Amino acid sequence: VTSLAIASFRSPFLLVGRLARLPPTGLKGLEKQRQAARVWRAEKSESPVAYASAEELRRHLFDSKDLWSTSMHCRIHCGDGDGEEGEDGEDRTRFQLAYMPMRNRCEVPRLILEEAGCRYDFEVIGFQAWAELKASTPFGRVPVLRNFDGEGNDLAQECAITRYLAKQLGLAGENAIEEAAADMLYQQFFDTLRNFGLSHDGEHYSATALRSAEGRTGKTFREIRRVNNCSKAERSLAALAVFEERLQSTGSGFLVGRAPTYVDLALFNILFELAEPENVPDFAERFEFPLLGAFLEAFMQRPRLAAYLRSASRMPRYHRPGYDYCGGRYSPAPTSVDDE
Repeated sequence: VTSLAIASFRSPFLLVGRLARLPPTGLKGLEKQRQAARVWRAEKSESPVAYASAEELRRHLFDSKDLWSTSMHCRIHCGDGDGEEGEDGEDRTRFQLAYMPMRNRCEVPRLILEEAGCRYDFEVIGFQAWAELKASTPFGRVPVLRNFDGEGNDLAQECAITRYLAKQLGLAGENAIEEAAADMLYQQFFDTLRNFGLSHDGEHYSATALRSAEGRTGKTFREIRRVNNCSKAERSLAALAVFEERLQSTGSGFLVGRAPTYVDLALFNILFELAEPENVPDFAERFEFPLLGAFLEAFMQRPRLAAYLRSASRMPRYHRPGYDYCGGRYSPAPTSVDDE
């Protein structure tokens, strides 16, 4: 008999021995202690960060001119849905996302919260304020979902936050089959349209490269090898074509099933930026992606998304490489805000 087997035989008796040594209050007392610890951790995690209005925040960002010069650390209320009732009976926000004042890695989680009609706080950490907060995050990175477990722990990593929120808010698929399909497509999305998480404009997908592309050329994604000599534009078109084909196969207007999932919102985010006037606003016609074009238009008209796209709470666009804030569709340019 191995030592592992002996340990497994002993463990029930050891457990009984430990239970016998509990204080007179027994299991109920132990549970009360655990509950008190959870409350302490939750109170400790409550954010002391002050609130600001979305309009005030936007003015500060545009006064800063670029991401590197931002210095604020504040929260803004977001979402139009109900929150959670606290012990004092007050209606509180359900989630708190923390990120720098830009869209990037936090935009899909925010789109999930907005589409679900969930009330949440968005904690904005200016670049100059980040140095003091970096060590307090799980991996020294943002975004993070604050106190996601109710015990004071933060959830890090873009994909983990995205999938967690989607499951919590009913946007991960209606059953296990749909969940797996959404997971598959999101991985495909992340590996191509999100350039393995390295950039929104990189070697595998680049809206900038597509600006000068004349039409839909090159190999399909299935035909392209991992190591290849394709251009950025050819890789980008192959990546987009995967989702055009998927929409054709489902016939529902969604990538999975007959209702939106988080992978739809991820794709919408990419297409919305691609259709900005300075990129390729006619991408559907130029590259023969009619279903992607219809998909973008349909999601732009979803009431909650339409409201969010036009709201001051959405972070502004910026130009690389200087990360200078700029305007875009439904998003005012810095000069137009100064003139208000």
